[in-house]
Amino acid sequence: MAVSKAKEQQLKILGCTINFVQVGQGRRNLLLLPGWLGTWRSDFEGILDGFDHEEFTMVAWDPPGYGKSTVEGYRRCIPHECKLDAAKAHKLMKQLGLLPFSVLGWSEGGVTALHIAHKAPNTVSKVIIWGAPSYVTKEEVALSERRTQLNVFSPETKSRLITEYGEAELEDMLKRTVQLNRWLNECHAFDT
Repeated sequence: MAVSKAKEQQLKILGCTINFVQVGQGRRNLLLLPGWLGTWRSDFEGILDGFDHEEFTMVAWDPPGYGKSTVEGYRRCIPHECKLDAAKAHKLMKQLGLLPFSVLGWSEGGVTALHIAHKAPNTVSKVIIWGAPSYVTKEEVALSERRTQLNVFSPETKSRLITEYGEAELEDMLKRTVQLNRWLNECHAFDT
């Protein structure tokens, strides 16, 4: 089945409504985790068709609070969110009956992937991550402060993000990210 024809699904998991797509019917299960502000569609739609659908069963989600996944109460850009997302992602795969599985994580999704593997090593076969941060530097805090202005994004990215989140919600998410990055930078200062 072509990804463009895949039907989005939703499941209630740990206080969230998780939006995801499941593609393929193979014996090897893959969970794909998008990065910051990403969704299954923005980060993975273009590559899901490249996998052998007879070999792999792939699940790609919108993390809680991103895309079409919703959360009860305030959430996004808070400390430890990747740990919280990891529990929800693992429960999603368990509810779908897709254990064991391998995890592919991009950026923030890579951090979530590491948390899943750490908490559930017996159900994670392999972990592939790219662009995943391990800490936030002062320079990255400064960059995130500049990113509170929508004009720093390319026209294509800005349009996609506004379409996905709405301008007011996007601006709020960007401001909360700056607060989180400042907090992470302060925590890192104690570790050195």
